[in-house]
Amino acid sequence: MQINNWILDALYCWIILLLFGGFLIQFDSIGDWLSWLQYFSIFKYGMTALYIIEFKDRQFCNGTDPTD
Repeated sequence: MQINNWILDALYCWIILLLFGGFLIQFDSIGDWLSWLQYFSIFKYGMTALYIIEFKDRQFCNGTDPTD
């Protein structure tokens, strides 16, 4: 029975990390009194690294003049 409790506790921790990692809730919609929890989520750092790798040094054209 003790293993079941451990698994349930781990599941709660993963859900909290997902919530505050930017997957399920946007960072801007998190209240100021809960915004500090995002720094505990490893998903936040992983997604930030993926964004930097993917979009670093990219040049985007503006929507009105695609030849620009």
